[in-house]
Amino acid sequence: MSIRTKLLLVLVAFAILPMFIAFVVGQVSTRFVGARLTEKTQVELVSEAEARLLQYVNGAAALAGSEALTVNLMVVAQANAYAALLEQQGAFDDASDVMYLLTDDMDGEPPFPLGPDPEAPERLVTFDAMSIYLVADLDASEVTRDLQQQQGMFVTYRELRQYHDALIFAQYTATASGTHSAYPGHGGYPRGYDPRERQWYQMAAEGMSPHGPDGVAWSPPMRDAVTRRAVLAVSAPIRNTEGNVVAVTAADVLVAELLDGLKQPPGWTSEQNLFVVSLIGEDPTVGDTALEIYAQRSYDDGETDWRHSIELETFRFDDDESSRVLVASIGDGQAGVVRGMRNGRDVLCAYAPIVSGGEETAAALICTTPFSDVIAIADGIDERFSDVTVSQLITNASIAVVVLGVVVLFAFRGSRAVSEPVQDLASTAARIASGDLDARAQVTSGDELGSLARTFNEMVPKLQDRMQLRQSLDLAMEVQQSLLPSAAPRVPGVDVDGRSIYCDETGGDYYDFLLVEAIEGERLGVVVGDVTGHGIAAALLMTTARALLRSRLDQPGSIAEQVQDINRHLSEGNQHGRFMTFCYLMMDRVSGSLRWVLAGHDPPILYEARTDTFSELGGGGGIPLGVDGTWEYDELGRDGIETGDVVVIGTDGIWEARNEAAEMFGKDRLRDVIRDAHAGSASEICDAVVQAVVDFRGRTPQGDDITLVVLKGTGDAAQR
Repeated sequence: MSIRTKLLLVLVAFAILPMFIAFVVGQVSTRFVGARLTEKTQVELVSEAEARLLQYVNGAAALAGSEALTVNLMVVAQANAYAALLEQQGAFDDASDVMYLLTDDMDGEPPFPLGPDPEAPERLVTFDAMSIYLVADLDASEVTRDLQQQQGMFVTYRELRQYHDALIFAQYTATASGTHSAYPGHGGYPRGYDPRERQWYQMAAEGMSPHGPDGVAWSPPMRDAVTRRAVLAVSAPIRNTEGNVVAVTAADVLVAELLDGLKQPPGWTSEQNLFVVSLIGEDPTVGDTALEIYAQRSYDDGETDWRHSIELETFRFDDDESSRVLVASIGDGQAGVVRGMRNGRDVLCAYAPIVSGGEETAAALICTTPFSDVIAIADGIDERFSDVTVSQLITNASIAVVVLGVVVLFAFRGSRAVSEPVQDLASTAARIASGDLDARAQVTSGDELGSLARTFNEMVPKLQDRMQLRQSLDLAMEVQQSLLPSAAPRVPGVDVDGRSIYCDETGGDYYDFLLVEAIEGERLGVVVGDVTGHGIAAALLMTTARALLRSRLDQPGSIAEQVQDINRHLSEGNQHGRFMTFCYLMMDRVSGSLRWVLAGHDPPILYEARTDTFSELGGGGGIPLGVDGTWEYDELGRDGIETGDVVVIGTDGIWEARNEAAEMFGKDRLRDVIRDAHAGSASEICDAVVQAVVDFRGRTPQGDDITLVVLKGTGDAAQR
């Protein structure tokens, strides 16, 4: 961006700043008034909604309790009627004209057509007769007395249904012998149906979950065997004079009809939901008691196999604490309204206990309404204030355009006096950047721009010197990089590779591979060195050490004697106090033995794959090269490495690397990387170590050269 443009922008900013401040104040005030009005409206709407929901849920809970009592009394009446039939002596009235006798082998189909059930049109029924079903392998002649007693229930079924036709879906009685009567009469029983195995029968027979008088039990929602619809079965046991359960009688209430029978709550939306919950079960996230949903509309969908139980859901909020509060309130028999997140949605939840016949039950009614629908009116107010804010914004923007045009007109001429000298400086800088180092700025004014031009002109010769130095460094880097191995040698019996990464253009780290021919056999020499510091001085010392080593290779003597000769030469005239740690390892490619000399260098790390253990090729205690020319170094040795073993020789730039928290990488992490990567090649192990150091360091700059060499036993025939 040019100076002229910047000056123009500054003038424009000063011109429109007062207008902008006024605009901001107006916008903030408008938004503040809108927010306060929206907030107040929301509070009033929520308060009204809570009162209306609480009034509804209390009335609906009372209605549900009344209907539950009605169903309980109806089932008790059926049980009493059948008990009376048990005590009746002599023959029963012939009721064959009001009975269909169905058996398992005919799939429960009636002998003649039926009409649709008003409560469930998919089911064909008749209200002029009842069905009597016999379970598989049961002969009617074996249960004559039970069949006569079942026939006697027809009048009771029909009379009770006349008073509760809108509430009751089906009535039925099953005996312990395997007979089953149902009203209204219908077919469609699935093959293999046995009422004694159904949950409603077992709950009543075993006295489970009594929720009404005389042991009446309400089963969890289940599938009707004929229609596959979700029903709540209300059942009661029938006992003989000895107190034994000989039959169970029951009535079905459709879950969907039960909910639809309750008046819909005063609605802001069609997304309100009703639930009948029961305080049973356990939910460890909210306490010992959970709210299991006994009735909701979704239970009438999904799995249609009548043999499968409907999996009850738990009513709970996304927040465990809100769920615990709701459970505690319903457990105490309280009614109220709470707000919470359920299934990721903000809802108002009204609840009230269901009281049946003046007695508390374990059930409650819950109604949920999306909170966003409750406050929809308040949101509309907020949107109208947003429209006003946008209108003001358009007006102020129009005024700002006019002011901006006037300012630009006057600022354009005034900015030239400043921008032209700056443009001259920019043009000169561009010429210098393109390589014209003879270019000079021509600004002669006595102000700050003139001073800047003079400083700029004095800087160019210094820049020339700097570029020459940079070129020299680049050349030195190329020379030093050429001294490192261009590729790892291929050696039978061992896989070898190395890496060296400098932190400056030149460095003091060094590694080399030496293939030595001798009388006793072929040998592979590996050298790793680390000069104190880095840069040009370190690079020169590293280069000298390399030259001395390679010149000494053709002369006789042990590797310890070779290191002593190199140390003597480096120590002569070493007036700068620099020294070099040195590791020289020689592998006999025929015998497989290892010999090494350490001159102040960290010992190589040996990983033995067979035992998954680490050790170090240490010993010797030699001092770094260049410190004392008279020092005598010790040569150590051991048997060669086995297949899969890994030897790693590195410099301290690896384990002394630090991250942003000033933690060092350390040798423990290095060993972990070696263990994880030991199955790969030597090159892959090198890459794994370098990458691990880079990842550990993060954004911390590299502080020292990193060099390592990896040898891995391959078990080729050349190595013994």
